[in-house]
Amino acid sequence: MARMFASFDDLKTALTALGPEDQLPAVTLSPELATDILAHDPVNRKVRKAQLLKLVREIEGGHWDPRKSPALRFLPTIRLADGQHRCKAVMETKRAVVVAMCIVPDTVGMDEGTGRTLVDHLQLSHNLDEERSQLVSVVTKALCHVKAPGNREYLEFFQTHESFIRECAERTLSWLEDQGPPVTAIFKPAVLAVLRARAIFENQEPTQSVDQLLIDAISGGLTAPEGSPRRALAKQFYTAMEDTFVSRKKGKRPQILHWFLAALKLEREGVIKNILTTRLPSDRKPRRHTANAEAA
Repeated sequence: MARMFASFDDLKTALTALGPEDQLPAVTLSPELATDILAHDPVNRKVRKAQLLKLVREIEGGHWDPRKSPALRFLPTIRLADGQHRCKAVMETKRAVVVAMCIVPDTVGMDEGTGRTLVDHLQLSHNLDEERSQLVSVVTKALCHVKAPGNREYLEFFQTHESFIRECAERTLSWLEDQGPPVTAIFKPAVLAVLRARAIFENQEPTQSVDQLLIDAISGGLTAPEGSPRRALAKQFYTAMEDTFVSRKKGKRPQILHWFLAALKLEREGVIKNILTTRLPSDRKPRRHTANAEAA
């Protein structure tokens, strides 16, 4: 006989008492319980209408088979990790179904191939809102150079460097918070977050110098001292970004990091040159050793 729970709080007590390999094998998922479960699940994936309609047809047609339905899975915090479509189908049909329920350590591996993205995992397992999870996702993918990475590898990389990656997202949002459409059209949040991350993480540029030049660039150079190389270089970078993302007259996105690193280099040297044509040490090709040179 299926077990019934009057409320989500009662269900939480039963789930918390489960061992690592245990599950509640048969639970009546009533419309009331489904509603209560989702009420305690503020962030989840976007609903896939086709999947919801399929479940509704199964329930209304009397074809629901608990043996063919995977368990509703909850995280150790007792937040729903997998099962929102079944809950919504029960609510829509106003009919109860029998399901199993269990606790899982994380969301990786669930519904892979059917739309569960890194953003979904970040929202569910790390309590990030949609805006921050999007930024964290692009920064993580930009920095993680593991061969053929999947969500598990990305999440492991994020957890190792979580403080820095979150900082890139938060600072980007704070810099753009009070900016109008002309600036936000030039400095896309994802591009800005990745630029900061790569300059500091991959190119070992000082955090303070990177942040200051980005702030100066967003302001079109106005936050830098008048007449200083920093102001001129920041204005150059602003113009280059505007040409790339707004005017689209010139400039290629892969070169944005190069331009920014060039501006940092010139700012350190206290000189004003064209950041679009400045060569960096990494641009130099290794010298080829000829047979004569080796003989000598």
